[in-house]
Amino acid sequence: MATKQKFMGQTGRVVLSEEAIQYKLSKKRTVRYWYVKCAHGYRAEVVGPFHSRTYGACSFGTTKKRAKVALERNLGNNYGYIGKLMFSDVDEADTIGLSPAEVWHRANNDEREALKNADARPITAHDACGSAGM
Repeated sequence: MATKQKFMGQTGRVVLSEEAIQYKLSKKRTVRYWYVKCAHGYRAEVVGPFHSRTYGACSFGTTKKRAKVALERNLGNNYGYIGKLMFSDVDEADTIGLSPAEVWHRANNDEREALKNADARPITAHDACGSAGM
């Protein structure tokens, strides 16, 4: 007689069994994420590995803890990912092809901070023309 797999649940379209979960966890894949502050809470975004189909997946929560739980649920339901999550403050897409010294410089001297001090002004016709082919 064949032994039955113990049915544990379902995430999206994937039916889970004990053997399937142990197989996925044994691959030892780790997804890196970070938090982005939004108007009414936090958004947890996947920032690595860069060449992964989970890159850019995100979820919203009113606290960081709820955002992380929502991200875990999103990865399980929509991407079939069951594995570890690790907090990271560096987005791999920004560091492709850079030396370790340049990665450290970007992590400690964020050029995007300068954009927060930019003037809030209406867009003029001169700004709107150019790359749009007008």
